[in-house]
Amino acid sequence: MKTMDRFFFGLAGIFSLVSLGLSFLLFQGAVRWFMGSGFAVSAMLSFLLFNRGTSILWKKAFVLFSCLYPLGVNLGLVANFAPERTTLFSAFAFFGLLFILLAHTYSKDWGSFAVALVHAGAGMSIFILPVVMVGRGTAGRGFLWFSAGAVFLAAMGFGLLYFFSVSEEKRKEIFLKVVSLALFLGSFFFSLGLYLLKIG
Repeated sequence: MKTMDRFFFGLAGIFSLVSLGLSFLLFQGAVRWFMGSGFAVSAMLSFLLFNRGTSILWKKAFVLFSCLYPLGVNLGLVANFAPERTTLFSAFAFFGLLFILLAHTYSKDWGSFAVALVHAGAGMSIFILPVVMVGRGTAGRGFLWFSAGAVFLAAMGFGLLYFFSVSEEKRKEIFLKVVSLALFLGSFFFSLGLYLLKIG
């Protein structure tokens, strides 16, 4: 793995820890634990990738664990800004993880394809919620940076989705490069959005 990839994974881990700390300062109860667990997972994923490289993307345990990042952040946002929909999104998280487990049991490629779909879907949900909350006036405009983080989370999902949707001989390593950069940018903008929410 190249030094630049390690650099981005290291920064992603640091900013994920910043987001974890901000989550505990900003939120209470279930929201704090949903959001905090998502960013804790993000930090652990970043440091695992820093040490082991992108080869672990194919491991079943890593595949399942990685989904707790977007799903945790998603559930935290829903529990805080749209608590009436918490049950619905909890069901999405449960069946999403079950779908990934079954798909990965069938084949590694299908499992990675499933995790990419869940990352992309959860990322789009994370993007929409801050926009709606800012539009309603229940969050400051700075919180829109949180949506920017979701864009890069979704980009990582779609990049992996494309990578695993083509035949093995057509796969190019360049599509895996999106993982380190998107993980870093997503972590940075999530922490920026939370910081501006705190001071705003």
